[in-house]
Amino acid sequence: MVTRRKDSAALATVTEALRQRTWGMRTALPLALVCLAACTGDARATPPVQIAGPVVIELFTSQGCSSCPPADRLLHELGEDPRVLPLAFHVDYWDDLGWRDTFSSPRWSARQLRYTSPWRGSYTPQLVVGGTRDLVGSDADGARAAIERATASAGAKVELRVERRGERIVASGTAAAPGDARVVVVLYQRGLETTIERGENAGLKQRYDYVVRDLVERPVGAFTVELTAPRGAPASSLGVVAFVQATRDNAILTARRESQDPRSR
Repeated sequence: MVTRRKDSAALATVTEALRQRTWGMRTALPLALVCLAACTGDARATPPVQIAGPVVIELFTSQGCSSCPPADRLLHELGEDPRVLPLAFHVDYWDDLGWRDTFSSPRWSARQLRYTSPWRGSYTPQLVVGGTRDLVGSDADGARAAIERATASAGAKVELRVERRGERIVASGTAAAPGDARVVVVLYQRGLETTIERGENAGLKQRYDYVVRDLVERPVGAFTVELTAPRGAPASSLGVVAFVQATRDNAILTARRESQDPRSR
């Protein structure tokens, strides 16, 4: 596997940009912003268990990262597996380095911070499986091994109903968990294309799937949330995900997806 790191000047630029942001989600954990970090989680160390529900995989990616396109394509492939529920979070800390990602948000960079640790910072492309295992997002074998070893938690459940009202999408349902947890409701979009004009991927025309467009968190229990769809987005390109995530260790305990894509029913 080829390991790629940003040079020291670019690292300093990105780290300073992150330090100055006021997301309301500061962290004391050190941020080592690298592209394709050398150290990755060992997804093969845990004995396999039977998958009891859809496995949520979160890809943290950027159009400004030259190592990310293979991971973006892999996410599309993994999404063809009905056991897998993929989501692509486009982070914004590459936006000052030549090209502003058309889907980026500081909210998605802030979400990635939840998965940092004292021995590992944020990087792209990062794939998080089930909220607890992370690996380089282009590692196809590692991703499939981690998915095979994922499992849902006994006692956790989520029900989801979705209604579209113009550009607003109303998602409602109930969620339960055996411990302290929250329900996360996500709107995603498939079949997007972007031609990148500048930066490390200049000239690349790339397809993007499962791009996160909105996200709302609520306590477990009954919930009703409104999600905002991009203006003019075809209904067939949109989907809504609800999953229950443990507060203590970020483990995703169970998940449900609703969309007009017949494969997700």
